[in-house]
Amino acid sequence: MRTSILYFLSRFSVKAKVGFLILFLIAGIIFWNLSYISTNYNAYTTKEANLNSLKKVHEIESLIRSLQEERREALNFLYVTHDSAAYEAAAKKTQERLSNIEGLMRQCQYKKKKTIIRENLDNFPMIRDELLSHKLSGMDIIRYYTDGVIKHLIDIVASLTQHNSTNGFSAYFDLISAVEYSALEADLMIAVMGEDSLSEELYEVIIIQSGKAQSELDSFKRISGREGIKRLYATYRTANFVEINIQKENFRNHLFHVKGEPFDIVAWSSATKSHIERLREISLYEYEQLSDQLMKETQEYLSRVYEDLAMLIVPIVIVGMIAYFIFLDINISLRTMLDFLSGRRSDKTKKERLLLLKSPSELGQVYRQLFSFNAKINEQFKIIRQNYELDSLTGLPNRVKLLNVLDEALKAKKKFSLLYIDIYNFSLINDSFGQSVGDVYLKETAGVLEGVVKEIAVDPMIKLQVYRMGSDEFVIVCANTDYISHVIEALTNTYIVRYNDIDMPLTFNFGLAHSSETSTCSSILTQAELAVKDAIANQQRYSVYTGDDSYKVKYQTNLEWVKRIKHAFETDRFEAHFQPIVSTVDEHCTKFEVLIRLREDDEGVISPFEFLPVLQKMGLEKRLTKVIIDQSFEVMHHCDKEISINMTRDDLDEEMLTYLKESLKKHKVQAASVSIELVETEELLQERYIKIIQAIQALGCKISIDDFGTGYSNFAYLTQIRPDFIKIDGSLVQDIDVNAENRSVVKGIVDLARSLDIKLIAEYVSTPEIYVIIKELGIEYAQGYHFGKAESCDVIIKKGES
Repeated sequence: MRTSILYFLSRFSVKAKVGFLILFLIAGIIFWNLSYISTNYNAYTTKEANLNSLKKVHEIESLIRSLQEERREALNFLYVTHDSAAYEAAAKKTQERLSNIEGLMRQCQYKKKKTIIRENLDNFPMIRDELLSHKLSGMDIIRYYTDGVIKHLIDIVASLTQHNSTNGFSAYFDLISAVEYSALEADLMIAVMGEDSLSEELYEVIIIQSGKAQSELDSFKRISGREGIKRLYATYRTANFVEINIQKENFRNHLFHVKGEPFDIVAWSSATKSHIERLREISLYEYEQLSDQLMKETQEYLSRVYEDLAMLIVPIVIVGMIAYFIFLDINISLRTMLDFLSGRRSDKTKKERLLLLKSPSELGQVYRQLFSFNAKINEQFKIIRQNYELDSLTGLPNRVKLLNVLDEALKAKKKFSLLYIDIYNFSLINDSFGQSVGDVYLKETAGVLEGVVKEIAVDPMIKLQVYRMGSDEFVIVCANTDYISHVIEALTNTYIVRYNDIDMPLTFNFGLAHSSETSTCSSILTQAELAVKDAIANQQRYSVYTGDDSYKVKYQTNLEWVKRIKHAFETDRFEAHFQPIVSTVDEHCTKFEVLIRLREDDEGVISPFEFLPVLQKMGLEKRLTKVIIDQSFEVMHHCDKEISINMTRDDLDEEMLTYLKESLKKHKVQAASVSIELVETEELLQERYIKIIQAIQALGCKISIDDFGTGYSNFAYLTQIRPDFIKIDGSLVQDIDVNAENRSVVKGIVDLARSLDIKLIAEYVSTPEIYVIIKELGIEYAQGYHFGKAESCDVIIKKGES
């Protein structure tokens, strides 16, 4: 056993053994303190997130308050004071607070709600003008301000506070809600009495708001602190609160025709305004108390983190110092021998090396032999390095050489410019004439580029040299910016490459990037490459990198999505959802379109618009289609409905045809109940795709042309593919009730489909008005939010049972 252990240890150097020991000690210290740091840091980040959420809620509350005050001043203008100046001042204050509306809107996770708020805010100038012109009633004002904006802002506040279960957050939110219900009750009474439109129905609405306000205040009293409750009860003892109750009694007497004092709208407006302001003061108090508490807790946990870090760092520093002196001792002891074996020329061991070189001893002879052998090895290394740094096809320096040169230049802090060159339409040369001609073309290109830079001056550090990066990409490095314009001018010319009496044009797209103090080899190459891609995208000969580093964020996001998509396949996170398609004859759901979603624990259900572009670039679209087929076929027995599955041209091959056929058989699904939706593209008219489509039809499945009416829209689809359905593109349907041109286009599609006996499905039917027009045009089926969103099978089954 002892011999075996010693043999094992003999395989490692002394430095490695000591290093392992030190690492073991450091690892023990780290693991000992890691749990303490992790616990306190997690608590710190949680408290900090809560504090940030509270600040955002307070910002939104301030905006809600401005809107409530503007709503009240609007009603005062109409029915009480008739003072337009007060209303305009309130409106101006609201506009100032709306300057940060986009920052607040980012807190809303519901896209539809954001759209509603933006649309209503855009309409505010018009609403204010109409109000000042007495074109709007009080009820109109309440509806615009409350249903249009305030209600949705309170929903955003609710979404920010729902994950914070502390009493402070709940009490604060209760007060925000109570203020709105109280303000809304008061404004409704002003509007009703101002318009003299009091009815039992409106009275019931007002009573509901009063009940909601009292409910929120009761909730506040249950969970708030003693001081908050004391401040609330103080409001009940004010003259304004007494006046509010008196006017409420007068309001009820007026409704039920009971004799008594008349309702005083001026007194009501003044008393409720003061009462609501007292409630807002309590809300501000709750905010300040909760903010102070969270800041104190945040600082407390941050201090704990610092203390834990100190307890971690101090032992590591001590162990590190010990390790340093141990390694220093080993290094001094072995330095002479290591220099001898490695061939380094150290002045500190020069005397020892000279003695060995002259020594007649065996060690001297060995050293002389090693010295001679080392010289030969270095010569061979030089030859190998030269071959390693040259491109075998063109003879130009390659990427390896370029990186070495750039590294030397950056270390010497030299300023230079880099041109990343791409041959225009090189793939066309390869595809048209073959790889051998393509190689000749690349050689000639190398000669052209060398000729361009041949007469230009050189820099002591970097020569004006051409490098081949690979494929049809080259690089020119220019150390003197005075010559850049000459190089650019030469590269924008068109050259001729002659091969076997064939003249082939040679032009370049290229991107230019300049080095800076923060440049690295990788960054400047990436910048120049991005510039050439920008030039190609904008159909320009060249482009200059401007310093936009947004590509780093994009690349990082794509890398994260690659991991998430891979994990989703491995853990079955993709989930089929089903959107109903109804018959316009009886509005009965006859089929579902299958739409894919990604479900994650922390983000919930994710739309395919976020992950599908990356998934397609990964080449996993066909795998995703198979997942959709499996999941939708598995649940078809739960409902007697047809389904529609989307496919692209990348799905249309023999493998997918076989998979579809086997899946139909495996799940015992009738092929006639399955429709395959195809997005119209010109490529689908190729013979290989036509054969697959016809084979799918031969199985008994139906074919539907998706997004018809925009894009390619070749009617050859309808004669060669002979689809069963045409889905009219949503862009033509979504505003058909207000867009006469789109309505005419849709009518033309209807006439064409009838002549070919093809059924029609209208997408994006989101309102009753659109549905009426679709039905009048004779479209057989409709799909959209008017009938239902895409939902999971479990949700649809539960709805069916209820």
